[in-house]
Amino acid sequence: MTATKVDASAVQTVSWLRSQAEIAVPVYQRHYRWDVDRCRQLLNDVRAAADSAVGEVHFLGSILATAVPAATAKSVLIDGQQRVTTLTLLVAALRDTLKEADPELASSLQEMLVAPPAGQEATKLRPHEGRQNELTDIVFNPARDCREPGESALEDNYRYFLGEVHRDAVRVYRGLERLEHVMITLAEGANAQQVFESLNSTSVPLRDHDLVHNYVLMGLSYDVQEQIERDYWVPLELNAGEFTDQFLRDYLIRLTGRDSDVRGEHGVYQVFKSQFPRLLPESIRKHAAEWLSYAEDYGNLLDPSRVNDDEIRTQLGYVNTFGTAMYPIVMAVYRDYRKGDIDRDTFIEILEQLQALYLRRMVVGETRDHLAAQLCRRLSKYGYPIRDMGRRSPSDERVRNALKYRHVPHVGYVLHRLEGLTVHSGLQIEHIFPQTPTSSWTGNGERIWSSMPEEEQARYQALVDTLGNLVLLESHLNAGASNRSFIDKHSYYTDSAVKSAKALADHATWDSRAIEKRTEELIGQFLKIWPRPSDDHIEDAEHLVPLLEAEKKPGWYPGWKNEFSYVMYRDEIWEEHNLKTLYNHVFKRLWATQRADLLAYTAMNAGPVHATEEWPSQWDALEGSHYLFMGLGPQYMLAEVQRVLDEFGIADEVFVKYAIDS
Repeated sequence: MTATKVDASAVQTVSWLRSQAEIAVPVYQRHYRWDVDRCRQLLNDVRAAADSAVGEVHFLGSILATAVPAATAKSVLIDGQQRVTTLTLLVAALRDTLKEADPELASSLQEMLVAPPAGQEATKLRPHEGRQNELTDIVFNPARDCREPGESALEDNYRYFLGEVHRDAVRVYRGLERLEHVMITLAEGANAQQVFESLNSTSVPLRDHDLVHNYVLMGLSYDVQEQIERDYWVPLELNAGEFTDQFLRDYLIRLTGRDSDVRGEHGVYQVFKSQFPRLLPESIRKHAAEWLSYAEDYGNLLDPSRVNDDEIRTQLGYVNTFGTAMYPIVMAVYRDYRKGDIDRDTFIEILEQLQALYLRRMVVGETRDHLAAQLCRRLSKYGYPIRDMGRRSPSDERVRNALKYRHVPHVGYVLHRLEGLTVHSGLQIEHIFPQTPTSSWTGNGERIWSSMPEEEQARYQALVDTLGNLVLLESHLNAGASNRSFIDKHSYYTDSAVKSAKALADHATWDSRAIEKRTEELIGQFLKIWPRPSDDHIEDAEHLVPLLEAEKKPGWYPGWKNEFSYVMYRDEIWEEHNLKTLYNHVFKRLWATQRADLLAYTAMNAGPVHATEEWPSQWDALEGSHYLFMGLGPQYMLAEVQRVLDEFGIADEVFVKYAIDS
């Protein structure tokens, strides 16, 4: 019979604390995070245990540790740091409260705090290096000057306990003696990470980067852990800051070219483990150096002011207009620039192209979902120039038509760049025709708002948020102009240093025709600043629509049978003219080329491939023993094809060419 690698037994918590010579918190553990509310709950539990009947105990949960080889009574905590640290602070508060009233009990409490042999100033609990001085002060120098509130969670919680237990210190100690926990000790060779995950699966969830942190360091020797923590992980967290989880997510999207797997609870952690299944001591430094390098770039994305190059700093600021949506692809390009694979001008050009791509798609109402991941895949597969930047960008005609009548996305960013100004200029957006006109508002000094027919008012209101009706203006001038009539605003426009605002003073009339004319002029500038990248890879590229952007129409709509001229499937031309035949062709292709994957997909999604014709409907036999359900409407066939191709990572390689009459 082989000996188990995991030993679990119920122990009295106070006795266990006394018996330990050293309790070390490894560097991969989270920092101490309990707040006063958690401490209050623990103290309430201890008091309740003290007041319970004789012989009853209070179960504290489980504590997971590994025994230090060739040492006695020394443990390395894997799980339970927060509770053990908080109990240590409570014991210190009880000791300091009872020093004069019960010196003997205070001395007994001291045994739970100080590492043997007696006389040395070493705490039994050994927290992270950054917290060791704080705990040492609490244990050996409690009368010192206190840190400021909020500066140290250890200090704050110790002071909370000190203020609470002075009323019933003996009662609290009696409650401590009734605490028990399950001590789980791992022998050498046990899978600490697996046990750690099992213990945390039903408790307050750890963040992804906590789990990744543990996974990276847990299997290494203590010395290597300290080095990786100091040289790589701490700098990584300093660069990403509170966005460490998001950094890991975006890094993995950049690495895999997929964003669906990193979603959901601990999706980032699961993908990280699949990408780095074995982190050996000889390879860990190489991987960690790469993570840190990406994190440094990520820190520059989050805070472009760190970048010395003026133009790159400005471009990264522009990128942040769109949030973090394009971060994965920007990270990829940024790293290639830093490695010297592309030059500075190319890097800046790509940043401009990405802004144009995202902005133009927003203008026409197209989705940006999965876009960064898809571009990362194309970059990894084909290199530079990034394929599909042109094909994914809406045509000038579509952008022009949309801007005539739609609200402008990221309007502040757009107006500043049209004006040739930096985005953070302090200027405000002025609606020339006001959003809420008064009844006496007039655009020419003659006809007032209340006298205009409803059709004319509706025309004005339809144009209120279009480019031609918007201008940048200094804040004090904007406040003065407010809802005034157009002629009354002339003086404010004249006083402005903004060229476009100053030019408005030359207009005698502001009506729907004036707004439309100015919109046309600004659209011309828009298309020059955010041009559509050329695409020389394929003839007629402008009119090829990515399958993921194909329009969903309900029912069997007119013209569905001849909706497409053709379909481009991974550089093949398919003579498919509607969604029904395309759906059939796609699933038959996947059945022929990726049958096992397709069966796994359909099992997860309950179709559309089935082992039998499960109900009376339209079916098509697949080669072998299965059937493809064909009883869906076109919009659902399109959704099914989009989903399966995206799942298999090839959706961005499929395009449809709409027929002219569509």
